[in-house]
Amino acid sequence: MPITKLTLEPQLRQQLNLHLVQQMKLLQLGALELDQYVQEAVEANPLMEFPSEVKGPA
Repeated sequence: MPITKLTLEPQLRQQLNLHLVQQMKLLQLGALELDQYVQEAVEANPLMEFPSEVKGPA
């Protein structure tokens, strides 16, 4: 009966999930597009504040 040799080889796999795809799209936006994206996110989520609306210490 022949002996079977088993070997383990490390492999790297890159998987694109939805989160990574969204991050890549955000990184490709220009300043005006990013500003619009943030404004829409703030309007959709009442817990978020737009940076211009944040009031710091006086």
